[in-house]
Amino acid sequence: MTAQSPYRTADPLGAVVSEHSVARVQQSIRVVLGLFCLVVAIDCVWLGIWTRFGDVNVTGAIVSGVIALVFFWLSWDAFSQYAQARRQRVTCHEHGVRIRDKHRDHDVRFDDVTSVGGMLWEPTGEKAPAGTVLWIDDAEGARTVLPSPLSNPHEFGEYVRRMTFDKRRLAAQARIANGDETRFGACALGALVLTVNGEVFSRGEIEKVNLSSRWLAIKPRSHAQRMVPTEQIPDLDVMLALLET
Repeated sequence: MTAQSPYRTADPLGAVVSEHSVARVQQSIRVVLGLFCLVVAIDCVWLGIWTRFGDVNVTGAIVSGVIALVFFWLSWDAFSQYAQARRQRVTCHEHGVRIRDKHRDHDVRFDDVTSVGGMLWEPTGEKAPAGTVLWIDDAEGARTVLPSPLSNPHEFGEYVRRMTFDKRRLAAQARIANGDETRFGACALGALVLTVNGEVFSRGEIEKVNLSSRWLAIKPRSHAQRMVPTEQIPDLDVMLALLET
């Protein structure tokens, strides 16, 4: 008989830094919406039963029945999303993140992250751009979509971007140094050109690149300003850093 070790195996992702569940406001909205739809559905059923004691309106009864079924389904969908969100959470560790979806844990190590997608806002003062992380790509090409919206999304987004920034930047620099373009969703960056939604501009033409709310504003010389939603530009923090070099 083999004796079991009394010591707990250390977590391969390291110590816990922070934990993020689905925002309570979002869960409250789902509960309120589910209750509203349930009340409407019951009201439609009650009206259908009440008409049985008077003159039967077949068309009205059918319409009430269909409406009741629709709102019963909407109510069930809202409550099921609430129950699912209650089980979802993301835990940040020293070396990666652990995503709990229903009853399964999925670990993503920072060393395996190749791309980060989400939204960015303009920085305040000398701080890095604030934003959220909505999905993560790993070295095997698998995309992990994160629960949304998370509590403290800016804190989570800043931590994940910061812990993976150097690796993503070095990979992009290596591709550009080899003469290839690095794709950033709706944009692509090469050694000499910047492509925005299929339009190619020389990097020397670019007068200004600014974050404005959740949009990236690009102003080429002698052209109108181009606006691209930041959620369409994964690794935008890396692209902005490379444009400054």
